[in-house]
Amino acid sequence: MTYFFLIVFIIEALVLIQFDRKIWGTYLTPIAFISIPYIIMLVLAIFVAPLIGFYNVYWKSILVWCIGLFVFWLPGFILGAFSIKRTNKLKNVFAIDYPFIWNFKFIKQITFIIILFVYYLLFVSIKNYGVTFLELESSPFYSSLSSHLTVLLRYLLVIFIAIYKKGDKMLLFFILSILVFSIFHESKSWILIPVISGIIGRYLLGNLTLRISIKYVLYIVLAVFLVFFIGYFISTGRNLPMHEYNVFLFKQIAKYAFGGIISFSEYLRQGEATGIDPSHVFRSIVNFIHFLTGGEIKELPSNIWTPITPSGTVVNIKTFFGCVYIYSGPILGILSILLFGFIHYVLLGFVISCKSLMILAIYLLWCSMLVFGWFGIYVNNLSFIELPVFGIFFYFINKLRIEKN
Repeated sequence: MTYFFLIVFIIEALVLIQFDRKIWGTYLTPIAFISIPYIIMLVLAIFVAPLIGFYNVYWKSILVWCIGLFVFWLPGFILGAFSIKRTNKLKNVFAIDYPFIWNFKFIKQITFIIILFVYYLLFVSIKNYGVTFLELESSPFYSSLSSHLTVLLRYLLVIFIAIYKKGDKMLLFFILSILVFSIFHESKSWILIPVISGIIGRYLLGNLTLRISIKYVLYIVLAVFLVFFIGYFISTGRNLPMHEYNVFLFKQIAKYAFGGIISFSEYLRQGEATGIDPSHVFRSIVNFIHFLTGGEIKELPSNIWTPITPSGTVVNIKTFFGCVYIYSGPILGILSILLFGFIHYVLLGFVISCKSLMILAIYLLWCSMLVFGWFGIYVNNLSFIELPVFGIFFYFINKLRIEKN
């Protein structure tokens, strides 16, 4: 049954992606961002994970994804069919109108000041608290202000990567600095999400030619490995002999790669309850309201720990649709997925119509979060709300400056 539903999901994804291509005029739609990476990781989870000690994938977890994927795509189909016409005849529906950046010197100045301030917080925190995540957790670097500034910098990182030209030392300094901050925030996904977004942005702006080759695949694998190597070395590896650290790193990477899929699979195999806390799925909205009103911002990590190996390794991640299904149940889960699909495709339509790099950056960030749907859910992260706020702010300021000139 597992192989059967794997084939069903692959066929379903390819059909829906092709429908989106006809309707929206591009393959870079939300359904492609969430389905293709899941297919790749699912194949690895089925054929490779059991060889290194993980449980086998349970077919019902793939069935949930088959249903979830169609439900997520449905609002886009309805919106596109009734509101978008002949976009498939355009060469690049994401073409940006110029000038798309107002007074970029001003943006550089503001970014430079923010980066210096965050560096100051980082250095003070390392000096007084330590260098690992646990040591820095109560430091100024992890304060509310620093965290919100880091989210702003992640948004700007997408734009900086997209427009970077060789020899621009200031932009290179910005890019490397933001990556350093992300590493010390101990979030591998939040390093990769804006980088993926920026690379796709470069491609859409014509600043990068993407080629599918063994060399480029190896570059990607090496880059991801370095993210994990540096991140875990700072927190753990520097206290271990190198051979022990290599074993530790391999286990962490394997757990990251297969944890979400296997954990959700085992949760269903064990017949655990669903619909346990629907508010968890919308934690980003709840936390944003609390942020504005001064209320308590609740922690995101799930408290549902599920074994993924016979030896007892447990994780609390459950994939995108898995998390929605577990916390919301089947009925509320479908309604939640319809809503998430709707807002993603509305943003896609807005990007196509407004031709703004500021809005494109939001769309790419949201879609890059979907890329990690095989791992977990990010729509319940406060950044999911904050990033559009920053993007819309820059969009309207940019629009006012252009109209004024």
